[in-house]
Amino acid sequence: DRFFLSALFLFLMLPGCSGEQREWEVTLRNEGTVPVSVFVTLGADGGSKANVDDVPKTDRQIISGKGPTIVNTVKIVRGTEEKVLKVNEKLTGDHQYLILVNSQGDVSTQIIKFHPNE
Repeated sequence: DRFFLSALFLFLMLPGCSGEQREWEVTLRNEGTVPVSVFVTLGADGGSKANVDDVPKTDRQIISGKGPTIVNTVKIVRGTEEKVLKVNEKLTGDHQYLILVNSQGDVSTQIIKFHPNE
């Protein structure tokens, strides 16, 4: 009986079976040669803030967490250009909020599921 209960406990603790919340993340992808800085406000009241400065042509995680949140605003500074997006997008676990700055400096955002086959 002990073996059965131990095996059942381990089975229930496997990822995806325990009801554990998965992480979300906010990521910047800079495809241009000009470094960019990004400032993000999150949470229902916009009280949580995160930023990255002078990111070159690369992908960079800005922040991650568990439990649902709201991405309120995204401010992108590229050289002397500044863009502020008021997005108010809900972000849940197992999703990435991608901020894409293309080589011309145009900004787009999208929410991507980390494991689309689940």
